[in-house]
Amino acid sequence: MKYSHLSSFVRAGFLAVVLALPFGLVSTSLAAGRIVVAHDDLVLADTGFHEPSDPAIFAKNVAAWFTGGRAGRFLAYSDNQGLTGASLISAMVSAGHTWVVSTSTSLALSNLLTFDGIFLCGHPIASDVLSNYVNAGGNVYLAGVGVASDDMAKWNPFLQEFGLGFSDLGTGVGDFPVASTHPIFAGVDHLYGVNGTSLVDLQPSNATNRVLVSSGGKGLFAVWQPKELRLRIRVSQVELCWDSDSNTTYRVQYRSALTTNAWLPFGTNCFVGDGSVKCVYDSVTLGEPQRFYRLATNCVPQP
Repeated sequence: MKYSHLSSFVRAGFLAVVLALPFGLVSTSLAAGRIVVAHDDLVLADTGFHEPSDPAIFAKNVAAWFTGGRAGRFLAYSDNQGLTGASLISAMVSAGHTWVVSTSTSLALSNLLTFDGIFLCGHPIASDVLSNYVNAGGNVYLAGVGVASDDMAKWNPFLQEFGLGFSDLGTGVGDFPVASTHPIFAGVDHLYGVNGTSLVDLQPSNATNRVLVSSGGKGLFAVWQPKELRLRIRVSQVELCWDSDSNTTYRVQYRSALTTNAWLPFGTNCFVGDGSVKCVYDSVTLGEPQRFYRLATNCVPQP
């Protein structure tokens, strides 16, 4: 965003005041957090850390997607092997993250928001607690355990609020190939799984929730990402005023950049000073990012 700039200079009977105004201002914010859902707990378990799978890269990608690339503080609210293994902890700590494993920490929103993300598997958290956390800006990684009835009962009330869900289908066994351009899969070509629970996109026309990777028609990985909130601010007119001196003539000039084009006259009239405040008004051109103005003395009337 560009900010207003005001400067002045004097030379050989020539006084100029230059004012650069930002004509189009955009404020961007991201209110809600993000969600990653995996079909199986063994994706990040110690047994998943083998060739050709890339669980360490995947875990670090997810963390970076949650934090915007900086080091983060994460809670593994689980006693499941998929989130408590030494290989996963080593990968996250080596990337500069803090990895807290606990199922006894407070679930108060104020405490949960001290973490950049919560990693869940098996151990339930009430859907309203998770929804409030995500809507307040928190991020969630959620893995199924491969028991469809259990995964659906524990997590679908939460996931369905965001257009996703577990189904009653299993996903099979293997080092599943990954072909997705999403940032969480950068450098990842396979991920391990053993009889996970298939994921479904409940709102296919909604781009915020997507199943990214499937195998044999079974959803393996899905994400939810809110739309970016953009507030656009625009002014439609600029008022330019100056204190005039008697018997001095003035002309207002403008240009859109200080280095690319000559000063252009704003209108054709000279303004004769009489000791009062003089003002002119300029309509803001849509799409023009900025305009510089100057006030020149010794104006000579043009035909």
